[in-house]
Amino acid sequence: MKKWTAIILTLALAFCLFGCSAKEKTFEITGAESLVITSGYNGESITVTDAGDIKHITDSVCGLSYSRGDKVDSDGWSYSLKWVDKDGGTIEFLVLLGNGTVIYDDHYYAPTAANRSIDFDFIAGLFDSN
Repeated sequence: MKKWTAIILTLALAFCLFGCSAKEKTFEITGAESLVITSGYNGESITVTDAGDIKHITDSVCGLSYSRGDKVDSDGWSYSLKWVDKDGGTIEFLVLLGNGTVIYDDHYYAPTAANRSIDFDFIAGLFDSN
């Protein structure tokens, strides 16, 4: 009987450690020739082609780890980002909420590091300069 109890406890522990653990999500986005940003505030879209600006935004998003979460109580979204390759195909598409949460593939992902966030000020500045 002790042997079966030990086996069951070992399996339960293994399941909790590996099956129940929250997996972190990261994004790796490369090869973008342009980035289409749409404002959730007014519906305006801009296409960013400056390699430095694309890199800054991409690094801001890809430099974070995210954990999958529940639907966020929000009235809307801040920006959508669509990275586009040289042939016009979509590399990746994300929707950003103002609190740093990302919607990807119809799931919500919150940044795991409280002291790091996506550079919303930089994105807003691109709309101001156009």
